[in-house]
Amino acid sequence: MTGAEKTKALVGQFMHFDLAGNLYNGVQSVRGGQGAFSGSVSYAVEIYDSSNGQLLKAYVSKQYPDAMNLVAAFGSLIMVCIAFAIA
Repeated sequence: MTGAEKTKALVGQFMHFDLAGNLYNGVQSVRGGQGAFSGSVSYAVEIYDSSNGQLLKAYVSKQYPDAMNLVAAFGSLIMVCIAFAIA
């Protein structure tokens, strides 16, 4: 894993209920793109031949939930609410 980006608290969730944000996320969902202010994880993989050190394959990927995935959007907000309830 080379990096991770958290969903922006409150803004990421608000974008699911705001008219413009919902429209944007809907279009991104159809395109397979990342939702507004949503989190992601980045991976980079390199596979080498151990006998001579030659690079055989390299792969970089960025993964994120579907733009209309409400559970993924509200997961971080739920953790914030739990933290406030405990404190």
